Amino acid sequence: MLAILSDKFKGTLTSQEAAAAICDGLHAAWPEAECAYAPMADGGEGTAQALGAEPHGSVLWYELPSGDAYVPSCGEGMAWQSALSEGTLCQRSTEALGHAIRQAVDSGRYRRVYVGIGGTTTADGGIGMLRALGYEVSISPEGVARSIKAPSNSAERAYRRSVCGLADVAAPLIGSGLSAMSFLAQKGATPGDEAAIRRLFLSLTKICRYPAPFGGSGGGIGFAIQGIMGCECTYGARFVLDRALASMPRPSLIITGEGRIDSQTLGGKVVDTVYSYGASRGIPVAAFAGCADPGATYPNTFACTRPGEALPDNPAEALRLTAMLAAPSLQAIVSHHDNNRTND
Repeated sequence: MLAILSDKFKGTLTSQEAAAAICDGLHAAWPEAECAYAPMADGGEGTAQALGAEPHGSVLWYELPSGDAYVPSCGEGMAWQSALSEGTLCQRSTEALGHAIRQAVDSGRYRRVYVGIGGTTTADGGIGMLRALGYEVSISPEGVARSIKAPSNSAERAYRRSVCGLADVAAPLIGSGLSAMSFLAQKGATPGDEAAIRRLFLSLTKICRYPAPFGGSGGGIGFAIQGIMGCECTYGARFVLDRALASMPRPSLIITGEGRIDSQTLGGKVVDTVYSYGASRGIPVAAFAGCADPGATYPNTFACTRPGEALPDNPAEALRLTAMLAAPSLQAIVSHHDNNRTND
């Protein structure tokens, strides 16, 4: 059995559409292939749908099949999310996200309130969210964080007991490698924005209360949840993956994919997570991409275009044709894997 667990191809195909195109291409060239697919996401856009969540009546969060709550930070149809994209990057605040989290926690209905952290248009270090949650944050006129005071002990305990971040990437708030600073350009940052945000982030690291390996996710939302509040944070992609595979038999091959495989993929996004899972379970993995950077290579990667080429006008058809061409290689991988399992 082939498990097709693709992320979205951002701006062109949803995760469902990408998986369907791969499946169609494989069946055209390999009719006997047995395929099962499920949508994948990493804590950013599409995570609620991948988890089978339904909007809560308040339209502030989603409810998961487990009975827990899921509060998305971007792209999941919550009306309050428009406030996260208002103004320049330095003017945008995560305050609306904080209000949604606080109401979900204060409702007392949920053992866990999961917060999706990824694909955001903000980079305030989670300060707006913290203030909405009752934290007192002192910022100097120069934009330097001076202090952060927690709310009442009971409120902080409630947050630490129930809130869990689902991060799209493991990266620090600031550093020489992949960090929150790496994502500013795609959020529309100007040079002035970058300088101001760097000052803010550097000052925040000096008042960090807990380790924050996911601090760079969501423009610092991960830092606020993990480094200031002391709440649990985990890979959003692994959270979704575990639930997707729980309903499937053990596959002979897992096929994943995303629109662009690059250095950001290496930070724990869907493709990276699926490869890590396969390696730990002895299951081969293959990936499809719109394009793949040479510096971010994974075994058995099949790209629709070469680096620098324009994406095709019909990405679904291009993905389907790529899957057709890849089918003989994938068939050989499955045959080799199945033979090895038989011999073992």
